[in-house]
Amino acid sequence: MFELSFQVTTLRASLYKSQGLTGEKPLGDVSFENFSLLLLLTRHDMKIEVRLGSVPLRPFESSHLHVVVVPFP
Repeated sequence: MFELSFQVTTLRASLYKSQGLTGEKPLGDVSFENFSLLLLLTRHDMKIEVRLGSVPLRPFESSHLHVVVVPFP
């Protein structure tokens, strides 16, 4: 069995959109507050649990960024 547990108060990332051969366009910055990841792996089973407290998003050009929020039970 393999187990990985990862927790941080704030996990930050920058979002980019591929522009093909011309490079990438920056879309914005995102922070995952109270992020935790738990991965359990056995020979015949894998379980992944992800938890978030909040997800603040700072778009660079808000008119071109479409954000979908999916609630979890």
